Amino acid sequence: MELQCVKVPARKAESVRKVLFDLCVLAKGYKIIRDADGFIYFPLVEGAHVPKSLKVVVERRGFEQHSTQATGSVKDALVQKHALSDSDVAKVIRSYDCVGDVAIVEILDELVSKQAVIAKAILAQNGHIKVVCRKDSPMLGKYRVRKVSIIAGEKRTTTTYRESGCSFEFDVAKVYFSVRLSHERLRIASLVKPREKILALFAGVGPFAIVIAKRKPKAQIVGIELNPVAAKSFQKNVLLNKAANVVAIKGDVKKIVPKDYAAWADRIIMPLPHSAGDFLEAACAGANPKGCTIHFYGFVETKAKGESEFHKDIYAPLAKLAKEKCANAGYSCRVANKRVVRPFAAYVVQVVLDLKVRKDLK
Repeated sequence: MELQCVKVPARKAESVRKVLFDLCVLAKGYKIIRDADGFIYFPLVEGAHVPKSLKVVVERRGFEQHSTQATGSVKDALVQKHALSDSDVAKVIRSYDCVGDVAIVEILDELVSKQAVIAKAILAQNGHIKVVCRKDSPMLGKYRVRKVSIIAGEKRTTTTYRESGCSFEFDVAKVYFSVRLSHERLRIASLVKPREKILALFAGVGPFAIVIAKRKPKAQIVGIELNPVAAKSFQKNVLLNKAANVVAIKGDVKKIVPKDYAAWADRIIMPLPHSAGDFLEAACAGANPKGCTIHFYGFVETKAKGESEFHKDIYAPLAKLAKEKCANAGYSCRVANKRVVRPFAAYVVQVVLDLKVRKDLK
């Protein structure tokens, strides 16, 4: 059978397998292939999006199904059990987020009456999933929280999510959390020097701060989060992970950084892609004037609606905004690195600019 797959050297296989598993894009029911050159091929669910940092996504034949499990596809399970008509099966959205043991799935309006059948198939195909929730809204409000409804499994929206050797306990219905940023969190952690001072803004339940803390125990990390429920979970997760070098603060970035952490940070993380630009001047207030790295996230279009040509430089508008905001704060700004973090919508991607800023002495 031919499937889309990720190709990696054998030495990296386990770490990549964990990333794919956390993203719920690893196709179940198929034997993993190892070739004569020492490469491992992990089969993906149809339509899966994987971090570009995994680099090699290929089509390959030869995947065999496990004899005890005919297929890892929810759609295939629905077809085999004749649970839905072929036309309804075609409308089922294949990909969904697994947050710990909670699956968060999007169901089209015309399939809501069939949602119990779809959810049952998800539970049957993924033994670790205990709760299936339906997305009822996009991210809303100042806390960027999505409304969800439980449609199968246990009657709870709390879960424990594990990533990079860390555990996070939280309520998926009350806080923002993205499993799709797991590789980005590892990337940032790998860049941190042992004794850096780090501000993790819009810290949520603490994933950036705690992943860094576990890898760089001599770093000093302060996380700031406005959502009181998320901040409380953050504080609990600091204790859960014994991250003694993390301080979790509930509050407003614009008020806390200039007052309590002025000119303090060697590195600042700003994972608020919808409106991080509104906070960049406040972030600069916390930057070490001799030099600071700011990880600045945003959503950008890859091409304009109705146009056939893709933008030659998708980063340009965000880079221009960053330089203007830094200049307003009296800081020079240089884009040291830029990358696409993940796809977000049709012709829209989330990107990050790694900015090098320093106080402009002119």
